[in-house]
Amino acid sequence: MPLGSNIWLLMKSVVHLERDDYGVYELLDRSDMIIYIGYGKIHCSLMEHFADGKSPIIEASSFSAEYTWDEEKARSRKQEELKKYYKKYNTYPKFNKQSVQ
Repeated sequence: MPLGSNIWLLMKSVVHLERDDYGVYELLDRSDMIIYIGYGKIHCSLMEHFADGKSPIIEASSFSAEYTWDEEKARSRKQEELKKYYKKYNTYPKFNKQSVQ
């Protein structure tokens, strides 16, 4: 289940509407499967995942985000979401290489 109640297309024109405040986000593929869980300043973080960004995830077609307005809260929420994902699927999302601490 994606974060929040909305799933948005991962397009630059849509991402430009996001605030650059701290939060946690999920990238989803065309089947709405979560392929990455991240945190940071939402606008900048999402922009990094486009083909011309520094951490491209080409398979991502949509995203969901939850604002925390605090870096530590965002980091903590990411870990919670990773643990929840692992508990459900016994693995981490495709592009989350690190384990939950």
